[in-house]
Amino acid sequence: WGGNTKSGIDCSGLTCQAFKSINVALPRTADAQALLSKKVKKDDLKPGDLVFFTERKRSRAITHVGLVTTVKRGEVYFINATTKRGVIESGLSEEYWKDRYKTAKRIVKK
Repeated sequence: WGGNTKSGIDCSGLTCQAFKSINVALPRTADAQALLSKKVKKDDLKPGDLVFFTERKRSRAITHVGLVTTVKRGEVYFINATTKRGVIESGLSEEYWKDRYKTAKRIVKK
């Protein structure tokens, strides 16, 4: 946790680096990023949106963030940093993520 380099990056470090590449600064933690900008309905997600998750089903605390890469035929795909598999692309409809999904935000570049 707390990694921010190619040799080890966590989920919020990944989103920070992605947005840094387009000159947008994000807070360093997933829960702080979840407080930003405009809430987006799951059906309106687009590439570049952030999706937020809880650690356990029915928990309120935001503990994970991913970056939407593709929306194809209603399926939302996002990249995220994992502890065992590194940076991977996942689908929002996968059981693990579907059960832990909390909210989504669209960061507006100023």
